[in-house]
Amino acid sequence: MNREHTMMCVRIVGTVILGSVLLLSGVGFAADTTPAAESDSLFIDNGWDVAITFGGRAPSPSERSEIERTLLAVYDGWRTLDFDLYMSAWSVDALQIFMDGTRRNYTAISNKRKKDFATYRRVDVYWEMLSNEIKYENRAYVATRYTMTFYKKDGTSFSEAAEELYIMELQSNGRWLIIENYDYIDILE
Repeated sequence: MNREHTMMCVRIVGTVILGSVLLLSGVGFAADTTPAAESDSLFIDNGWDVAITFGGRAPSPSERSEIERTLLAVYDGWRTLDFDLYMSAWSVDALQIFMDGTRRNYTAISNKRKKDFATYRRVDVYWEMLSNEIKYENRAYVATRYTMTFYKKDGTSFSEAAEELYIMELQSNGRWLIIENYDYIDILE
């Protein structure tokens, strides 16, 4: 992997199950899987090459509750089309990264959601947490699966089912905020 690929390295932690699932689902692994020192890494090369390092611990009940509170803000924000609730889950330094390489910073996420929320009259949401680990005592690595049906104001609708990974960081006020989100990925159980 050349230096440009290393620059595309993004932090993420998985579980042995997640790593096995990615392998079984046909995700190609990068030839050089050496992550930066003391980091959890997911290397993305045009949305295809992936290498994951593992580690972490299960969250305590109170940590899990606060992490779920953040995720509820995301999914209930969609369900109620409450822009402020949705955005309350995101750090101002957040990045949303798609497997095709598209990236959105906090401002782009905000602008996209304002536009999206104005388009729909209702959104039905089902979601579940697939895995949740804490590393460095201030980072949560969370995989979720969701199914959403979007009902547009023009009367049309569509559904999507996807999985995503969130990296959250513990704030000084005890809240966990999303600092990175990897959307539309495949996590099989």
